[in-house]
Amino acid sequence: MSESSRKKSVKMSCSIKEAAERLRQIAHGLENGQISIEGNGYEIPRTSSVKVGLRSKGERLDLKVKIKPERATGDGIHKHIEKKKQTGIGKEKKTSPPSVPLTFKKLKKRLSKDLGSITKTVSRSEALPDPETVQSFYSDAKAMAEYPEAEGMDFTFFLDQLDEMILAYQRSDSPAMKTALSSLNQQKKECHRKYK
Repeated sequence: MSESSRKKSVKMSCSIKEAAERLRQIAHGLENGQISIEGNGYEIPRTSSVKVGLRSKGERLDLKVKIKPERATGDGIHKHIEKKKQTGIGKEKKTSPPSVPLTFKKLKKRLSKDLGSITKTVSRSEALPDPETVQSFYSDAKAMAEYPEAEGMDFTFFLDQLDEMILAYQRSDSPAMKTALSSLNQQKKECHRKYK
């Protein structure tokens, strides 16, 4: 978006029915990656973060939506954990990262265990795995690509599929997670075959 296009805003007074229809149009636009403001179309990358705020001021309610284009990150998992804590779903506890760095071999072992656990959960029950396992896997996978032992290995496709898995997790989309996990497992096999 150019600087001038960022400053466009539309405020309108309308009936409840018209407002509901406009919100449905915005939701449809988010799902399809494009929103229109006064006839100007804006592309919304599917990796964008969206914040929706609803607050009350006396008897008045204010609704605010912020859309920020960005790549997928593990931060969304933390937000997912916080959301689950606030709604009382599950029993999550935050664990702090280990203070001693793992060896490359131990990191690969932990990655393999977490990937297996996540894959098993999603493929057997189409349920979402626990957030801590997903966060651990995400952080470890990103870290692995930075280890000196990984020099010369191409993690591009693996990291792209990792981002796809995280996006699917953030959307609670089990079928999309299954697809991304299938690609991650295939990449793992190819990597082991190529670099062992």
